[in-house]
Amino acid sequence: GLSSQALAAFNARLNIAMNSRLGIRYVYGSNGPNAYDCSSLVWSVFRDAGFSFERTSARNYWENFEPVTGDERFEFGTLVFFNKLGHVGIVVN
Repeated sequence: GLSSQALAAFNARLNIAMNSRLGIRYVYGSNGPNAYDCSSLVWSVFRDAGFSFERTSARNYWENFEPVTGDERFEFGTLVFFNKLGHVGIVVN
């Protein structure tokens, strides 16, 4: 795992990346920077924060990332899935 200092730095970059996209419209199939769909938003935010992974669908994120349990489900930066795995978002607070 990351040290607490490295995690704090990553979370700060993640927060900046998320805030830079506030107000940008949702358009299915869009990859930014003027519009995003849910999975491209997640991918681009994490990429800008320094964590690279392949851009894919919400369902594929669900299948490829380790599930979280307990209080981790509510932590900043955790991926959340809804609409029968049709959408993905990121926990802010």
